[in-house]
Amino acid sequence: MDDVARLDRADVLDREQNRWSQDAERLRQALVEAEQGLKNAESVRGEANGRFEETRTEERGIQRRLDDLRAKHASALRMLETGAGSPEAAERQRQNCEHLIDEAETQMLELLETQDAARAALELAKSKVEQAERVLNTARKELPPRIDEAAAAATRLQAELEGVLGDLPPDLRSRYKGLREKGRWPVARIKDASCSACSMTAPPQTMVELKRGRLMSCHGCHRWLLLPTDSEKV
Repeated sequence: MDDVARLDRADVLDREQNRWSQDAERLRQALVEAEQGLKNAESVRGEANGRFEETRTEERGIQRRLDDLRAKHASALRMLETGAGSPEAAERQRQNCEHLIDEAETQMLELLETQDAARAALELAKSKVEQAERVLNTARKELPPRIDEAAAAATRLQAELEGVLGDLPPDLRSRYKGLREKGRWPVARIKDASCSACSMTAPPQTMVELKRGRLMSCHGCHRWLLLPTDSEKV
C-alpha cells in the first residue's frame, strides 16, 4: 500500500471513527437529558406541591377564624335571646361578627379559586413526572447497549486508524495528526473538479497527477487531495 492509499484509508477510517464517536456522545447526552428531565419535572412538582400546601394552610387559618367568629356570633344571639348581659354590647358583637364573617367567607371563596388552580398545576406536574419517568426508564433500558456498541466501534476503528497512520512516513504522519488536533480534516476529495473542503478548482495538471497516483495538495486549503471514492462517483 503506497502513501496515497494509506491516506485514503486513513481518511475513511477517521471519518467513520468520528461518526461512531459522535453517535456514542449523542446517545450519552440523550441519557443525561432524560435524567435531567426527570429532575426538572420533580422540581416543578415540588414547587407546585409547595404552592398547593400554602393554600391549604391558609384555608385552615381562615376556617379557624370563621369557626371563632361564628361561635361569637352564636354567643351574641344567645345573649340577645336570653337578655343576659348588655343588649347593646351583644348587638354590637352580633353585627361586628356578621361583617367579619362576610369578609372571611369572601376570602375563603377567593382562596378556593386559587387552590383549584394550584391543584390543577400540581396534577399537571405529577403527570409530567410520570412521563419523565417513563422516558428515563426507556432510555436506561435502550441506550446503554447502543452506547457500548458505538463506543466499541469507535475504539476498533481508532486502533485500525493508528495502525494505518503508523505506516506513513514520519513527516506525513506528523502533519496528519497535527491537522486533526486542530479539528481539521487532513484529506479532501475532488468533487466536480474542485476541492471538497474549500471549493478551489483543481488545475488540470493536478488531476492528471492524482490519476497517476501521486500525492498532491490543494492550492487553497493545503489539504491532501484524493480522487472521489467509488460511492462518491455514483
